[in-house]
Amino acid sequence: MTCFELTPGQDHDPVTGYRLLHELDVCPGEVLGDRAYDTNAILGLLQSRAITPVIPSKRNRRVKRPLDSERIKSDT
Repeated sequence: MTCFELTPGQDHDPVTGYRLLHELDVCPGEVLGDRAYDTNAILGLLQSRAITPVIPSKRNRRVKRPLDSERIKSDT
């Protein structure tokens, strides 16, 4: 498994994260992220590349996606 931080702490995560994920040659697998990466654009990009998002739903998302919280704890 390859892990790296996409964006620095003060950067605008959804915009920069989308751009970086779009440019990276990421093979099918999983992308772990925090709630900042829970955008329709990022989730759609990951889905189009057969990548499973392990990203908690934002608090204001009407329909929450299921998330294995133990999976996130084991990788952090």
